[in-house]
Amino acid sequence: MIRIIKNIASLLIFYFLRMFFRRRENAGKDILFYNSEKIGDLVVSSVIIENDDKLCKEKQVYFLVKEKYLSLFGGYKGEIKFISYKHGLYKWFLPYRIFLLTKIRKLRLGSFYNLTPARGMLNDEISLLSGAGRTFAMCSDTKYLKGTGGRTGSLYDSILFPEIKNEYVKHTELLKLLGIPEEEILFENKNTFALRSDNYRIYKNDIKKNEYIVVSPLSSEPGRSWGTVNFRKLCSELSVHYKIVLTGSEKEKKYLEIIRNNNKNIITDTSPLGELPSLIEHCRFFIGGDSGLTHIALKLGKPLLAVLDGGYFNRYFPYRTDDTKNNYIYKMMDCFECGFDCIYNKKLCITEIRYEDVLEKVKNILKDIE
Repeated sequence: MIRIIKNIASLLIFYFLRMFFRRRENAGKDILFYNSEKIGDLVVSSVIIENDDKLCKEKQVYFLVKEKYLSLFGGYKGEIKFISYKHGLYKWFLPYRIFLLTKIRKLRLGSFYNLTPARGMLNDEISLLSGAGRTFAMCSDTKYLKGTGGRTGSLYDSILFPEIKNEYVKHTELLKLLGIPEEEILFENKNTFALRSDNYRIYKNDIKKNEYIVVSPLSSEPGRSWGTVNFRKLCSELSVHYKIVLTGSEKEKKYLEIIRNNNKNIITDTSPLGELPSLIEHCRFFIGGDSGLTHIALKLGKPLLAVLDGGYFNRYFPYRTDDTKNNYIYKMMDCFECGFDCIYNKKLCITEIRYEDVLEKVKNILKDIE
């Protein structure tokens, strides 16, 4: 009910702003891509950055992201121009909304693509009031738009690829729609992350290149992690033969320390976002869940194991399963792809993945890497 009330209030504000921010009749030909989500979704969208040379011919391309995630692309040197915004300020301070919308409208965009996998009133508002000649979205789901009657969805020129589940596949189809042949689409990192020949931990001699395992045990969404107890056992077992780097945010440090359990062969790392690609690049093996850092490991082509829940199964992972470096473990249930409208008291799809099965999978992967 609270979400419905908020959405109705946001819809009224949207219609008020729309009286002043109409679609431009004399739009240009430049393009803006927009993803309002977190690390993982931005890494998925980075396939656009990898193919900037094919997109930027005879037009300027822009990419709009939240300011807190801009450092992920700090090393990018290509032709795409990044625009960042303060999400909290946009949400609560009307003058900032007007400022950002005015800034975007001055670009005189020909096309605006809302790449966000979870449409809500705020990202719909930015998209539809951008002044672009044509606006497109890639999410047909109205889960976060309850109470709006789907009104904003009808204002897009098109909701692209509604029949496709996987976000990676959607992005590939978008690039094809924009004129890039599928065989020419680059996926792996060439432009997105500026990788160093080492990282902070290697520089400090805490770890050696290609001899440590990165473990990303936590999730920004409560209940989606395999659990601190399981990861503590797994890291303890692996630390007998390898240095383990547990990575997470500063806010997650106390949970990382619980997993570390005073083990001297395990390091907790809360490096800034811009440092994480180089940390993952030089590891031997990566272990995580359906989270942002797993997407980075996939993009970098690192051997990985993702312990998956079922809520968004197939939306992101499993992906590229034909590559033996990409490994996934999950407990298949009839309720998979539920979007976490869970019918159980707890998320059995993740809690019932057996420790012994994960350990065996990890050992087999490490044996293959050797």
